[in-house]
Amino acid sequence: MHAIFIPYGRKEWVDVFLNDLRAQKLTLRLHRKNPETGQEEEQHIYTECQLRQLPFGIYEFIFPKEHMDIVLAGLNFHLGEKAHSDFDINKEFSFGMIKIKPIEYARKYLRIEPVPEFNSSKGLIFSTMWVSIIPIGIRHEQGEVQERPGSAFEGWWHEGI
Repeated sequence: MHAIFIPYGRKEWVDVFLNDLRAQKLTLRLHRKNPETGQEEEQHIYTECQLRQLPFGIYEFIFPKEHMDIVLAGLNFHLGEKAHSDFDINKEFSFGMIKIKPIEYARKYLRIEPVPEFNSSKGLIFSTMWVSIIPIGIRHEQGEVQERPGSAFEGWWHEGI
């Protein structure tokens, strides 16, 4: 799953926050059909979360779907789009007869979906002191991923992150 947001604050504090995100490791559930018994097996491994930088100062945090509640609550997605200030992120700008909503174009171009309902009572602890998070939305990856031949987990599969 991909959480898409804009961090806002002093550069030094935003850098500390982004480094905390890059350092996160969460469990990923792997499945396989045992070749000897034919039964499905499950295994949990630690995987590093990813942080991508998108255009216009937008960041994308990639993590396993099983941890949606704690990651979105840790990123303050439950506070909504006005978590940062009174600035409306959906603001429409007009240039004469041309009217545009930049965030609407970004959502369409980047295939961003609205944030679903989630349990916001628990969350990961990030260094969000002096940093505001402006949530943009989420993105799902569909399907299953088979591990490559020659890897340590050959024959195992997991949901698309």
